[in-house]
Amino acid sequence: RNTSDAPSVATRTISVSVSDGGASSLVVQRDIDITSVNDAPTFPPQPTTFAVNEHTSNGFLIHNVVVADLDSAPNDFSFAIISGNTGNAFAINSVTGQITVADSAALDFEAASSFDLEVEVTDSKPVNPTPLTATQIFTVNLLDIAEPFSLDGSAFGDGTVRLILDNGMLRAVDSLGEDVTPPALFANVTSL
Repeated sequence: RNTSDAPSVATRTISVSVSDGGASSLVVQRDIDITSVNDAPTFPPQPTTFAVNEHTSNGFLIHNVVVADLDSAPNDFSFAIISGNTGNAFAINSVTGQITVADSAALDFEAASSFDLEVEVTDSKPVNPTPLTATQIFTVNLLDIAEPFSLDGSAFGDGTVRLILDNGMLRAVDSLGEDVTPPALFANVTSL
């Protein structure tokens, strides 16, 4: 009995004995050729949703992708992000499966608050000539952070700029009450 997922493909000979219940029996030998079948890689249960601050530094590790394959060694895979990587914000190590930040400028909450990265894994050393693949979506949600801004009063009518705390949003307004910069969310601001 062979229970291996990567069996030897050498020809095997089996002997079968048939008896009619009497004194005679017949023994027949047959050769059996074994063909190994490639199993596709899979993604075992693991976190698939992550949250990071917008503009997180390049190189920041998001996740180590985990895969399994009954007939491949742990390092016999190749990884790629095949969709959802707007602005090439992320990179994946093709050998280790580490997803990292590649372009911190592309992590702009106001432009896109999340990324659905479709990761493809390929068994790069299959037991037969046809490699197989599997895909999994990994979602990266961006957390909005207050971005620094500067005000040049001469650019706004009479040059008067006021800061207003409005339901947790810090607003810079001109003398007509018009926003002069996008409102920014600040935590723990109780008064001005």
